[in-house]
Amino acid sequence: MNASIKGPAGSIKRLAGRDSWRDRFVRETQSVAILSSLTLAVIVPVLLIAQTLDPELAMIAFSLMFFVGALLAAGAAWLIRNKRHSQNLSLWDIAGGLVITGCAASVLAEPDQAAQLFEHLFERRSTSQ
Repeated sequence: MNASIKGPAGSIKRLAGRDSWRDRFVRETQSVAILSSLTLAVIVPVLLIAQTLDPELAMIAFSLMFFVGALLAAGAAWLIRNKRHSQNLSLWDIAGGLVITGCAASVLAEPDQAAQLFEHLFERRSTSQ
């Protein structure tokens, strides 16, 4: 049913609860824009980690990066009081995706690599001072 009436200002209102194609297009492009910008925000640190660290330490560093990213996304979602149950992409969804990716990266890494990573990071800090 595609019923509409003329409002007091002469605009057309939809009664059936259907969105216009413009509203759907705006929602879809917003989700794509958010996902594209977050993809770029993840790719840049991944490339930096891959270039600066030893290959055996890369997976545990990726895991740590994804967990920190999830923490930041969840903190931002909590601060701006983002809806948890929405039909569109939200910061809570991004945080959940980053946690899952961090878990996958930590499964692929060896447990002793975490200690090696922190030793490597603290060595670099003490030599630079």
